[in-house]
Amino acid sequence: MKRRNDYHQIIAETLQDIAASNRAERVKHLQSAALAELEMTLNRYTGLGYGPALLLAIAIKKSQWILEAATKKEIQAILNPQAPRYDGNKFYPDKYMPPEEEAICWCALPLHEACQIMYLSGFPAENWQDTLPDEGGTVTNGFGMELSEHLFRKNLDFAWERKFITSEGLWLVGVSPNHKGKVGPVTIGGAEVNFDELKSEDELLNFLIENDCTHTDLMEFCEDYKKRYGNDLCWLYPIGDSSRLGECLVLVREGVLSLPYTFYLDNANLVFELSAASLLHSEQLVQLSKDWVLFSADLQHAMSDMEAYLRNSGKLGGQK
Repeated sequence: MKRRNDYHQIIAETLQDIAASNRAERVKHLQSAALAELEMTLNRYTGLGYGPALLLAIAIKKSQWILEAATKKEIQAILNPQAPRYDGNKFYPDKYMPPEEEAICWCALPLHEACQIMYLSGFPAENWQDTLPDEGGTVTNGFGMELSEHLFRKNLDFAWERKFITSEGLWLVGVSPNHKGKVGPVTIGGAEVNFDELKSEDELLNFLIENDCTHTDLMEFCEDYKKRYGNDLCWLYPIGDSSRLGECLVLVREGVLSLPYTFYLDNANLVFELSAASLLHSEQLVQLSKDWVLFSADLQHAMSDMEAYLRNSGKLGGQK
């Protein structure tokens, strides 16, 4: 049997199979165009230095999927698979994303997706810098070692005492099973937090009701957290919509509580709308993270343009 060791050869053989099939001409045209696009993608991967064995595996799998596809929608899904979705606990890969191509994608992850993974997995903010691109960049250049180990520990069903990285692979020493029934501390915003030891949602809401429902009251409620964890475990999220100016995200025993605020008092103190308070699920946090990245990027670009204008025009603050 002829040895198949080149992705160009795989694509050429698949084109022959398409020509010999009984499919409608419209479908054959879609499949042939898809193979041409696949070959261009693999050529690009080659230019980036990825090995032939990796590209061959991608070609074999995707060529077969394209050969079996019957609609434009299927072919587009094969050519443009979604990145793995992360819900804070587990990754869910796209069915048309072969592991070999997923490995390549992890080496060039869009900035907002990397931020979502780091935020939802509880990766300490002080360690984000190793994963973030240079200023102005929108794509990461792969995960740093600390984030990679953090995700390993969070998602594998066992723990280890030491690790060794060699050319042959990753070696874990002192492996022991995790105890799934026991929920231990997790890292949130740089603080090691045990959710079972936090105050409940009802305790927080009742405290605010008994007072003035303001941000000052919330800070008083969180004083114990500040003393214990060095963090008040609440974060102001100043992006709103037609119904709110923004919200505070507060850790409680049940999870993450959203406290929307709708106006400020005369002393600039936030006032919460407790009727709209709710516990967030992972998908909502993903969306909040996306909105924040877009908001931050837009503001950074605007300030950069402002600075360039002032510098080039010679204008300084206060001058007319």
